[in-house]
Amino acid sequence: MKFLYSKQKLTTEELNFFEKEINLKLPQDYKKLILEYNGGAPEKEYFKGKWVIFDSIKYGKNPIEDNLKSFKSILPKKLYPFGHDPGGWLFCLDLNEGEDYGKVYFYRMDENTLEDSKEFLANSFQEFLENLSDNEDY
Repeated sequence: MKFLYSKQKLTTEELNFFEKEINLKLPQDYKKLILEYNGGAPEKEYFKGKWVIFDSIKYGKNPIEDNLKSFKSILPKKLYPFGHDPGGWLFCLDLNEGEDYGKVYFYRMDENTLEDSKEFLANSFQEFLENLSDNEDY
């Protein structure tokens, strides 16, 4: 997989510190990707017609570490926003322990609550990556 507009690379130590700081266990397949690219636009940039931009954990504009603070009051517990669509949608990983751990959802930011717009996308981050496409029409 290739990415455009990647941010400064993270070190393993920075990623481990971030994971401890947010008190969430990130999936290994996500950690592998973020260590390689730290955000950006994938070459295959669509998931079921939705444009995907992966946010960086730190560095660059609107890193995840800042977004988590900004969205803290509206994000459901243990929901991790790893990317966005320019139309105001968030791609999120459910990091709650149990059967939903690692599932990927899509949320619209302008709803009264994020739960009002919850849309299931994939059973895992790896499945999400495998289904990225260069076709915006789905």
